[in-house]
Amino acid sequence: MIDRIKHNSLYLIFGFYSFFAGLALLTHRRPFYYPPQFKSIMNSPVIDGAFIVFGILMIIYSISTIKNNRTTGILIGGIAGLTAVTLGFELEHLIFKGDFGLRTVYASTILAVIFWCARHCSKR
Repeated sequence: MIDRIKHNSLYLIFGFYSFFAGLALLTHRRPFYYPPQFKSIMNSPVIDGAFIVFGILMIIYSISTIKNNRTTGILIGGIAGLTAVTLGFELEHLIFKGDFGLRTVYASTILAVIFWCARHCSKR
């Protein structure tokens, strides 16, 4: 198991990132307020729960012996998609309201690492 953790450490990091991002969004209620038509969607606990579920699934998958490119792609794509949506709304806050938060920097950095990993890494 230590060998799997060593070789799949980036997937494990993505799982922990997703899990803790979901927990942070769920517990720290800094609501999304712009654009107003998407306020109810982005403040929904469903998005927070999706982050948590994808994180738990990625953690379990990264330490398991299963090697399946489709499963890897679905999990990475889910985490990247949720991060990209969150980043998009954070950028709208920045552009239209001038509200800069470090979540923009964190989300864009982790999204770049996820894209790099999806291109260059495979599960062992």
